[in-house]
Amino acid sequence: MKLLQTLVASDGFRISTENPRRTAHYQLLMKRAEELRVDAILLPGGYWTVRNEVEVRATAMEMAEMARSRGIALIAGIDVEEEEPGRAKKSKVGPHPAFPYFGFAAALGQALKLWQQTSDNGSNSHDVPEEMIPSNQRVVSIAGKNVATLICGELYSPHARRAMGESNVDLVVDLGHVGMGQGLIPAMKCMVKAALCTVAHTQHVKSGSLHYLDARGIQNSVSCDECEYVGDEDFWIAYTVRTIE
Repeated sequence: MKLLQTLVASDGFRISTENPRRTAHYQLLMKRAEELRVDAILLPGGYWTVRNEVEVRATAMEMAEMARSRGIALIAGIDVEEEEPGRAKKSKVGPHPAFPYFGFAAALGQALKLWQQTSDNGSNSHDVPEEMIPSNQRVVSIAGKNVATLICGELYSPHARRAMGESNVDLVVDLGHVGMGQGLIPAMKCMVKAALCTVAHTQHVKSGSLHYLDARGIQNSVSCDECEYVGDEDFWIAYTVRTIE
């Protein structure tokens, strides 16, 4: 399986009026993905932002169809615009409210899967009901590999790690938002140990590295300076291609 892993400039993050520019760059990225013959594109949490939760699925479907029409799977995130920027608030939807941040996976020949972020650190992951813990309901098949999606701080959940270890996954991807801190790499290592799989991360940055650990736990991070790009100095997507055996 060939994965196009990305880091994205933080300019315009969680601003819904920035969607047209972000979609235009996504379309440029898809052209590169076609040329590179990748199986899937990975974009970070909140790559697109919508005004309310009603718009989430329609936006996911629209972006998924753009990729699928080119024979490429898409894993990405959509956030709901915040009333108070920078403050994560629980959603009012459902019996067990979660954060207003969503991830989706659009694999070829499969129904779109859409999930809501359940926790953002190890502590509040203990409050997530058993039926909502990220597990095999987060798995899709891409190019013969079982791929699971976590949304940002769900990576820190010991319950999610346990569940991934029971789900026979080949790859776990984490849709980071911004600034996951020094705990990111240790959390990725814990996931590799628990699930015996490859782990790939993506997020918004000013500068940084695309972090990746293979199933043996060997880290192969790639700095932005070593990446290819689409875009310009105001807004860009850095990318590299990973092969999951």
